[in-house]
Parts: sequence; C-alpha cells; structure tokens
Amino acid sequence: MNPVWQRLSLFESRDILASRFSDRHGRHLGPAKAREISSHVAQARQYYESSFQANSLTRPLLLYYGCLSLARGLALFASPNLRETSLSPGHGLRADWTRVLNTGAKLEELQIKISNAGTFQELQNATGPRERVRVISVPFPNQAWATESGSGTATWGRHVRFGDVISRIPSALEVYQESLGEEAHCFPATQSTLAHGTPQEQTDVIILPSAIGLPTDTHIREELVLPEQVVIRSSSQFFSIVCQHLSFRIQRHPSHPDFHAYESPLMRLDPVEQSSPYIIHPFYVASLINGDLKFTTVELLYLTAFALGTLVRYHPTYLATIRSHGLGDKYSPIIQHLTDIVEAEFPARTLAHFSIG
Repeated sequence: MNPVWQRLSLFESRDILASRFSDRHGRHLGPAKAREISSHVAQARQYYESSFQANSLTRPLLLYYGCLSLARGLALFASPNLRETSLSPGHGLRADWTRVLNTGAKLEELQIKISNAGTFQELQNATGPRERVRVISVPFPNQAWATESGSGTATWGRHVRFGDVISRIPSALEVYQESLGEEAHCFPATQSTLAHGTPQEQTDVIILPSAIGLPTDTHIREELVLPEQVVIRSSSQFFSIVCQHLSFRIQRHPSHPDFHAYESPLMRLDPVEQSSPYIIHPFYVASLINGDLKFTTVELLYLTAFALGTLVRYHPTYLATIRSHGLGDKYSPIIQHLTDIVEAEFPARTLAHFSIG
C-alpha cells in the first residue's frame, strides 16, 4: 500500500474519523455516519487495488469508480449534516459520445456536460471549491497557506471540451504537448507575493519553459488575458532561476495607481499569524476555460477520470482500436499517462481535503 492510501485508510477507523470530524466541525460524529464515511473510503481503496491487476480496457473504469467513492466519502466528511441517503445517485456529468465517435471525432474535442446535481457538484461543495498548498515563507522556515479557487457552481449546466480539461493538468503538460502537437493551456511558473495586505502588495509571476520550450509573450498575454498595461519581460536570470523565462507583475491593492483587477490564474496567500507576507511558490498557471471557467486540479482530475471511465464503459471498441495501433493510436500514450495520473493524484488531492477545513 502506498503512503497516500496508508493515510487514507486511517479514515476507515471510527475512532480516528470521530477525532478528525470533531476537529473539523466541533461536534460529535455518530456511529452510523462514521460507517457511511469509512465504507466509502474502504470501497474506493478496493476499487484502486482491483485496478492494479486490471488491463487497459477495465482499469480506467475501476479507477473512476474509486474516484467516485472517494468523492462521496469526502462529501460526507466535509458536511456535518449530509448523510448517505441524501447523496445524489448521479455522476453530475454527462457524455453522449456515440455519434461523434462514429464520425471520427478527435479525443480532445469530446464534450462533457456538467449537470446541476450529482457527485461532481458534491465534490465541489466539499472542496470549497478551493485548493490549499502549504508553502515556505521568509524568514525561513515560516510557513503559510496559498489558496487557489475554482468557479464552483458557476460551472453547472456548461459544456467543457475534454482537451481543455487535460491541457490544464500540470502533470499531463508534456505528454499532452508531445502527443497532440498542441500548446497546452497550463504553464510552469513561479509566483512571488510581496507586502501582502498593504497598499504596496504586488505579485510577480515568472513563466518557465516546458518540454517544447518557452511560450511567446503574445501567447501568454492571450491565454491569461493580461491587461495591456501589464508589461511582459523576457530574461535569463531571476535570483536563483537561471534559464530563459517570461515575467510580469500584478499590483494587487486597489489603492495602488497601477492596480489591475486580475486574479484568476494566481494563488492567494492566506494570512497566517507570525508568517512573513512574502512567498515564492512553484506552481502552474492556467488560462480560463471558455473565457470564464476555472477548475481546481482535483476537479480536473475527476473530470478526466469520468471521461476515461466513459470511454471504457461505453466505447471499448474505440479504445481497443487505439491500443492496437489502429487509427488514432497517437492517443494511446496520453490515455495511458492520464490513467496513471488519476491513479496517483486523485487520492492525494482528496487526502489533502480530508486534512484541511
């Protein structure tokens, strides 16, 4: 059992669950609800264990069911009142792909519809939707929380292109670009926030090269919809960063004469007592989907697991053709890589939300 599942398996214990639940909600966890949470975590673990022995035509489906169970368990844990009988029986997502796959549609062009109720929405509610990363601040070794927020319920009823999902998953970046020959919509970067909460607050973002090189400043401006007055510079060194990169600065405080009301791709520093307001945090900056939608990484991973599970469950012939070096076999490496990413990262991201409030 890997370290993530070793820690997740702690939530199969009623005593540990009760302690964590009390820490989170300040109330007692009844035995019936404790069984509901632990049963979902145990079921997810068993799906994942089964997937280790499965072949390529069943593994993605087992992993998706594991993600589904983990998401439902997290939803129960994150809410003091939600019970298993109140959980939605639906996935919260729809994918009607039979016709488009029969006409030779590209994998990246497949559309996922986000419903107004289902496990995906319960996952969004359970996560905030937000992601928090503990980062080092100065003077070392002080720590602080950096927070990234998604669009949440604003996504309901919308259609999302599968390529727009996977091109924003950081760990899929290089394989996406090399397999499909397209620019991804996600860029390795480093962010520095200075003078947090003061009129001098500013954020410097440095865009680093990926496997296919450094994007152009025009591409970055278009992808991130940067205001015209934000200057993008090219340089080969910034403190310890010694490579060709692009950088820009955002003035954060409304009282600053060069203030830009621009927040979407950037992490926010949560105030933490006795921590410095200055951080340097490696992260990935991604453009919005359809101009206004932003998903956290745990949401992107769930969408990916759903898409791969749908292909396996309802379109195995399409997948088998790709796997056997038939038409469209360029998708085989990225499907394999995405399956590995879901297996490794969704449990880890979910564990983080079991651990924070």
